[in-house]
Amino acid sequence: MSKPLDDFVKTRYSEFSQAAINNWGIDSKELLKVGGEFKPIFKRYLSLGCIATLVGGRRARSVYVQSLIEASQLCLVLGLKGLENACCVILRQSIELVLKHIYFSTHPVEYEWVTFHEGYRDLTFQKLLDFWIITPEYRAFDPDKSVYTLVNEWFGVLSRHVHVHSKKFIGYKQVNLARRIDITGLRKLNDRTKEIWPLLTIILVGQFPKSFYNASVVERRLIRNFLPKKLRDKLDSCLYGSRTP
Repeated sequence: MSKPLDDFVKTRYSEFSQAAINNWGIDSKELLKVGGEFKPIFKRYLSLGCIATLVGGRRARSVYVQSLIEASQLCLVLGLKGLENACCVILRQSIELVLKHIYFSTHPVEYEWVTFHEGYRDLTFQKLLDFWIITPEYRAFDPDKSVYTLVNEWFGVLSRHVHVHSKKFIGYKQVNLARRIDITGLRKLNDRTKEIWPLLTIILVGQFPKSFYNASVVERRLIRNFLPKKLRDKLDSCLYGSRTP
């Protein structure tokens, strides 16, 4: 990593750590102990959060993509606490948030209006998928439908966690006892986010390439460098063709 990017990541990690300790009851020693496993997850969160901020900050009707950042941060906290079901439900919702942003960013309706009309209830996951894959931006960056296939598959996997009760939960009488980090939950969070968050990142970049082009050098590196190589190569091919980024 370049020094500006390294400094940015360290600053954001320090801010999150303080919030986790002060606001969410995570033990500081526990967080320090799992830093080696947690930091790669946090970097994926920063990558997704960066492109979501760029896309949402420069476009109308951005309530969905802005909610994606909050949902992703909550996943980090729930994962540290070992609440797998709640975390997976939010990851599933995150996929919908991205697809809904794509849908509403190209439709002349406002969020506040549409939520009170019957037609909104028909906006199913499949309908969002069907709309996404006919957009010219999608056809440009995913001609082999590999991203589409993975999104569809992961939505199905995560759907298994909806309405499922876990024995590991925080009861209202036990909040202060949940300061220890659940290492099993953290590793499951890593397994999920290393697949899902890079997918959502590349979807937002591919669907709104101008937001990426207009970003600063540090922002572009933050978005691109924390993608797995296969998706990074796919992104480079879409954005730069045969040129080196």
